[in-house]
Amino acid sequence: MNASKMLVPGLIVAAGLALTSSAHAERYQVSIGGGSSYLPSKSVDSLTNATGFARLDLEAGLTILHVPILGHTEVALNWGSGGVSGTSFGRIESDLGMNTVMLLSRVCRPISPRISAFGEFGLGVQWGHLQLDDADSNSARSLEDWDKSAASSLGTGVDVRLTNQGNEFNLGIRGKLAYRAMAPLNFSATPMSEGSEELLLETTSANLGSVNTSGMLVSVGLVGSF
Repeated sequence: MNASKMLVPGLIVAAGLALTSSAHAERYQVSIGGGSSYLPSKSVDSLTNATGFARLDLEAGLTILHVPILGHTEVALNWGSGGVSGTSFGRIESDLGMNTVMLLSRVCRPISPRISAFGEFGLGVQWGHLQLDDADSNSARSLEDWDKSAASSLGTGVDVRLTNQGNEFNLGIRGKLAYRAMAPLNFSATPMSEGSEELLLETTSANLGSVNTSGMLVSVGLVGSF
């Protein structure tokens, strides 16, 4: 076999090894971040006058495909947690906690050696926990309820690399703007098993109807890739 016939297979193998090496170098990602979610105020007026809440996000991701022109695609599992508190009627203290687990699909495109832009879509589930307390009574039992609903997300953002690309472990910063559509949470709070026989508001339950937690999300996080 002459040199020209050996050259083509050799180039193909070399290109394949280079792509494999590049993909393996930063195949996995972990991130921690936080931000603010903004609520439709009319949906939570009965609980609090807050229009948003701070949240914490943790994420683990995997690069699954490199495309020479578009960049690469990722899948990630994201967990976010946050909540709001307020007072109604001058005496009813409310605490609404929300946890979201979402599977994200992301397409990333480099726009400079250290900056990449991305778009993402996600599907998942949200769990909500509501607790109501009588601020004027130390002996009244709390009312509480749990509910879960479907969740989806559509967002965009940028990744900024802080370390050199050749490192085995790289750090970066991610900024993201997204809209999260959540199916309403429905609460019918009932007394907890512990406490006295005195019931909050002298009733055994409080039907609060639907609470809409959809809204915009702004977040910033630290990303490690390896």
